[in-house]
Amino acid sequence: MKDNHWKTYEAKIQKRISDLLKNNFFFEIVFLFSNTLEVELKHLIDEHQKACEYILNNEKIKFNPKKFFDSDKKTLGELRKYVASFIKSKDVLKEIEDFNKLRNKTVHKLFNQNLKSFEQEIKKFIPNFYKLMENLVDIRISIIVGIQKYKKKELLRKYRK
Repeated sequence: MKDNHWKTYEAKIQKRISDLLKNNFFFEIVFLFSNTLEVELKHLIDEHQKACEYILNNEKIKFNPKKFFDSDKKTLGELRKYVASFIKSKDVLKEIEDFNKLRNKTVHKLFNQNLKSFEQEIKKFIPNFYKLMENLVDIRISIIVGIQKYKKKELLRKYRK
């Protein structure tokens, strides 16, 4: 998430999630988690696309990834499929998939199941969600660090010429 999103999350969203947890409102938490994950995936995709664009443009190849995949216009499922093209960790991809299934059950099939046991399923998933978010931030940071290393190498090559 971008800085302004983190500020909103920390100031408002996390407090709501805590209040919902205290009151055992697990279905509602899934909706807030869904929005949080969507924002993080969009930011991750944005960083990945910026890195690709920078490297390719630097190699004299014109490339604008937003023309092919504009994350602002995609669903959570579409975002999940796109990040699978560059996230190496099968565990992270599985956690995204697991959350998406949980979200789909909440949104589309809530009344087709035992609600008490489904609440327990959501409750068990909550720590996994926080770990997933931590992993996604780590991946985003690794993309940023990677592009910075590329820029340093590029400067060294120019300096040596």
